[in-house]
Amino acid sequence: MRFTDDVICTSIEYLKRFYLKQSLYDFDGLDMMYTAIYLSIKVEEVNYRLHEFSAKNKGCSAEKVVQYETFLIKGLKFQFFIYSPYRSLNGFRQILTENSADLAIDNFESKMEEIYRFAHKAIRKLHFTD
Repeated sequence: MRFTDDVICTSIEYLKRFYLKQSLYDFDGLDMMYTAIYLSIKVEEVNYRLHEFSAKNKGCSAEKVVQYETFLIKGLKFQFFIYSPYRSLNGFRQILTENSADLAIDNFESKMEEIYRFAHKAIRKLHFTD
């Protein structure tokens, strides 16, 4: 299963927030990564069961995800909402598409798709930086 951009964004932000206060020596990074991904799947309301998730990911243990989930939730201080830039990008795209008649631009659809792909790529790169 390919996860949505919101799931990826949310899981990356969860890991960043968690490890701002915690140490890699205290919590295994790989297990915490799987836990953050699964928690973001639940928060973003993607229908995906834990046993399916652990079966598709070789290093993932369902028991470890359940065990680390409480540590992750406490480390996030129960603040689950992430302001995803993809929501803004999709909203901006929708506004421009709805008002495309007012804009006097040749080949609007192709230019809009090109701008969207560029912005999407830039946002993706920014997730892996501080």
